[in-house]
This record gives sequence, C-alpha cells and structure tokens, in this order.
Amino acid sequence: MAGEGWLVFMAAVSGCWIHHTLGISCPIGRFGDTCSYSCHCTPTCNQTTGVCSGACDPGWFGGNGQTCQKGNVAFNKTATSSITNYAKDSWTADKVVDGNRDQYVSGNSCFHSTFNQRAMWTVDLGQQYRIHDVRIYNRVGHIERIRTAVLSLSNSSSPTPGVNCYTFPSDTAKTNNSVYDVPCGGTGRYFTITHSTVLNLCEVEIYVCSPGVFGDSCTQFCHCLQATCDPVSGVCPGYCRPGWQGERCDTACSSGSYGQSCSNSCTDRKCAGDSPCDHVRGTCVSGCEPGWMGEDCREACSSGSYGQSCSNSCTDRKCAGDSPCDHVRGTCVSGCEPGWMGEDCREACTNGSYGQNCSHSCIDRKCAGDSPCDHIRGTCVSGCKPGSMDEDCREACDINHYGANCDKTCASRHCVGNSSCSATGNCDRGCDTGWAQADCTEDARCVQPAGYNANQLAVAVVLVFVAGDVVGAIVSAVIWRRRNRCLHKTSESRPTTVSLVPTEPPQASDDVGPETRPYDSLNAVSYDAKMKGEPYCTVKSGQTNAKTDATVLTSCDVSDSIAAGTYETLDNTSRGTDGEYSEIGKVK
Repeated sequence: MAGEGWLVFMAAVSGCWIHHTLGISCPIGRFGDTCSYSCHCTPTCNQTTGVCSGACDPGWFGGNGQTCQKGNVAFNKTATSSITNYAKDSWTADKVVDGNRDQYVSGNSCFHSTFNQRAMWTVDLGQQYRIHDVRIYNRVGHIERIRTAVLSLSNSSSPTPGVNCYTFPSDTAKTNNSVYDVPCGGTGRYFTITHSTVLNLCEVEIYVCSPGVFGDSCTQFCHCLQATCDPVSGVCPGYCRPGWQGERCDTACSSGSYGQSCSNSCTDRKCAGDSPCDHVRGTCVSGCEPGWMGEDCREACSSGSYGQSCSNSCTDRKCAGDSPCDHVRGTCVSGCEPGWMGEDCREACTNGSYGQNCSHSCIDRKCAGDSPCDHIRGTCVSGCKPGSMDEDCREACDINHYGANCDKTCASRHCVGNSSCSATGNCDRGCDTGWAQADCTEDARCVQPAGYNANQLAVAVVLVFVAGDVVGAIVSAVIWRRRNRCLHKTSESRPTTVSLVPTEPPQASDDVGPETRPYDSLNAVSYDAKMKGEPYCTVKSGQTNAKTDATVLTSCDVSDSIAAGTYETLDNTSRGTDGEYSEIGKVK
C-alpha cells in the first residue's frame, strides 16, 4: 500500500506541475496532463490529479483520497448457468453480479447449483476486456466448493469454456472471510467458472484498470501516444506522448530534457529570465528572449520581424542604406538615416538634437529668429544669421563671403583701405567716396532721399506727367480760341459759296492753277492764298447740289491776308503750300 500511495502521489505531483505550467483545464469527468483519464467518483475528481474526495461510483474502487481507477466490469452484467438451481429459484446466477457481497445463502444473495453435477457459471461482460484480476466471494465455511474450480475467458457465447486463466489448487487455504483474489491474465468477453460437483458463489468481481492506468491496484499511469497501454503490464503499443519515456511511458523525461521522446534540451530554449523547464512542452513561463517565439522559444522570428515576441517589423526601421534585419535586434548595420537613433533606428532624435546619429545640437545652429528644430535636418526655416549658411546654418562663411547664407562677396565692397571681412562684411574704416551702407556696397548717388521709398517716388513721377498733360491741354485751348476769333471776323466780311469737285490726283508742283485747286482737308481753317489774287476761304458748312451731285459749301470767308504762308488744319498741324492737297473748290 505504501508503494501504491507513492505512485498516486507522483502522478498527482506530475499532473499538478503540468496543469500549473500549461494552464490546462479539463472538462468535467476528465483529468490528467492531456485530459485523457476518466473520473469514476461523485463528486467528480480533481481535474489535475484525478483524486476523489468522496466514494467511488458503483463498480469502482479506491476512493476517499485515491483515484477510483480500478473497476468491476462484471457489475450488473448478464449472468447465466447451464445447471439447475439448487432448491430455490432465488439462488439464481445473477445474484453473483448484483453488488451484494453478503456470503450467507439464507439471505438469498448467492448462486447455488445442484449437487453432484458439473457446475458452470458465465457472465457476459458486454465487450472484450484485458482482465486484470478477479475477486470471488465464496459461501462462508464451504472451501471445498471453490477448490479445483477453473476460471476461463472466451469471445464466444457457446457453453464450451474458453481459455483457462486460473485454477484453484485442491489444497486452497481457507480464509477468514472466504474471499479469494486470484489473477486471470487474458482478454475476452465471456468469463466462466466451472466445478466438477457444485458451485456456491455469492459475488464475483472482475477487475480492469481504467484506460491509461495499469498495475495491481490500477494506480500507475501510462502515457501512450496513440493507444492505451496494457492494463496489466502497462506496455504501450507505440510511442510515448511528449515528456514521457520507457516501454510503459510512465517515466517523465529526465531533468534538462523534454518533448517527444525527451529529445529536446532545456538549454536550447531562449527563455526570458530563469524559466523552469517542464518535461512535456518545455514551456518558457516567463516568455522568450528577443528574436525568438514558440511555447519553448526555440523558433526564430519569421522573416520581416524581430525583437521581443517578434512584434517589431523590419520595415519600420530607418536604416541608412539597404541593411539586413537580424531576428533578434533588427540592427541597422549601415547606421541610421538622419534624425533617427537606436540599434534598430526606430527612435527619433530626442529634443535638442538632430541629424546623423542625432549628433548635432539644435543650440549650435545660427538661425535668424526663433526657428523650430526638426529631428532630421534641423532646418532653419527663418534663414541664417549673417556669416552662416546651409540648411541648419551651422557652417560659417569662407574668407571670401559674408552675410546671411554667405551670399555676398568681400571683394564687392568699397572700403577705405584694406578692411577685414567679418560675418556682416562691415568696413573697418568707412567707405570710399560715393559708397554707403556698413559694408560699402551701395552707390551713394543712387540712394533715395531719406524718408522716401520706391512707391512714393513712382507716385511723384506719375503726378508730374499728369500735371504736364493738364498744362498742355490748357495751352492748346487758348490757341484754338484765339484762332477761332480771327476766323469769325473774316467770315462776317465776305461770305461766299464753294463747291466741291471730284478729287484729282495730288500734284507735286508748287504752282496752283487759277481754276480748281486741291487742299489738305475739308476741315481746313483759315487757309491763306499761296499766290496773290487767289484767295481761299474756310469751309463752314455744305449742301449737295442736285444737278451736279457736288457738295456746296456756304459761309465761306476769304481771308484778307493774301500773303503767301502756311496752311493750318484743325488738328493744330501746319504744312507748306508745296505739299499735297485734297479737293476743294476756289472761290466763285
């Protein structure tokens, strides 16, 4: 019993360890490392150890702190006898499997065959069993009725006994309670007891171990991979489940190994921290080291991922160039892009730094004004202070340049003497004559008066031109009025009529004939005669002659001045008399 208790204890400890480590929870009525064992007690057994806190179910044994894994497969099964019952009909064959262990025939709890005839009793177990052992409750005080009895197993229901599995010796010792535990190794569905003269059986219990359990008391657990072990020997027909070894698969992997056939080494795992190594799965209870995954942390991160729990993506890195991605740290072997840092270049530069490897300080920039500092380039969005250049204004101008962004040349200045060229380009001793500003680059002759700007100057120029146009218009109006007065006086003294004649080609000659003369325009005002004795008049108005279809001009004044001179038009132009003229008739 001490040995059986130790086996139960070891099974319980193993189950507890596995369930605690792996977090397995079995359904009601099942227990064990893979929930492959059955409970046979009420209330149900512990899901981890299988231990029953109460009594076993009817037909099962080993409760109250044990696992109830030994069962009586003959309980309440069909029993028969080919021999007539002795004396009373109540001493029938089924009394042997009704669960009543009372051994007094007067209580009608036993089977009793007739005397002096070959007796046979058989029970149908309902299916084939690998029988473990048998317990027989004989009638008290009648040892002779069990001596020489033969036990046999068969897979046929014929009355012929099958294979013998045990025979009681003729000198079987008498026991205090007439209870006999005998082995019956074999497989069969029909179990038979025969005797040469008489049988007086009160109860027969045929024991088998629950699947996955073996041993005399069914307290040893086997862990076969594909089929249950032999309930007597415990030998597995194939491989063991992971974490177990031996022909009966009842021995856990030795310390430091685990898994199928105990072939995995605990030292090969990549557990985070000091994780125990259960012999079944080798689970890393504290998780995996960066770059590893799986229950036992033996599998490297898949392609494209790395780090703790393989949760980082290689595409999220900011590596400089085409860097490989190792599954552990994702190291950028070629360094980081500007603005990023860390082994895997996923962390932006902290406040106050930027650029390659975050090696530049924002306070070292020479920005004009208060410029923000982005972590990649540190760009001075407001430009550089004088004497600095580049995007982040950290580079000083060379000796030949100065100013903001170094866009001015020292040689373009007009300084007095040999002046140094600082960041601002200021001349040490002033400017050469005719030049201004601190760096002497502005021609003083082109400098606008103080207080004026380009817009004001443009407005002033426009006003000058407008004033000129107004004055010109006024002068033109005065001249026109004076000439108009003169013409008015002439028209009052000599009204005439002038008719238009068809236009003739212009003449280039200076002489004008006494007949019809061409003139510049019908709009002519105060035409003066080119030759004496041939006065011409100013056209005032015209009418059409119905006979000749020519226009007749009336109110034509002949100028008193016959002297040769210029001809004027209403558009204030004048031309010589030797020019070309349009058609105009002479004074009639």
